[in-house]
Amino acid sequence: MPDATAAPAPVAEPLLLTVNQAAAALQVCSKTLWSLTRSGRLPVVRINRSVRYDVADVRRFIEASKGGMAASDTPPALVPPPPAGVLAEGGRP
Repeated sequence: MPDATAAPAPVAEPLLLTVNQAAAALQVCSKTLWSLTRSGRLPVVRINRSVRYDVADVRRFIEASKGGMAASDTPPALVPPPPAGVLAEGGRP
């Protein structure tokens, strides 16, 4: 008889994710996930007719997608035009 005070066995992280699980993990819809798959950016594991995503591949995709714009790529801040009748610096009436 098992000891009632024993801690429950730890739940292992799955090695593969279903389409819905991978989409949920990336917080995208399944259509976006399929687009990433078709473009080759996110590989799949095929088991018979089932499609699965390797957790390590999903993590690599996230790391590769991190990046951001370099300072030189930063678009200029949007500055609203001055109100009518107000001159810009150095401007003439």
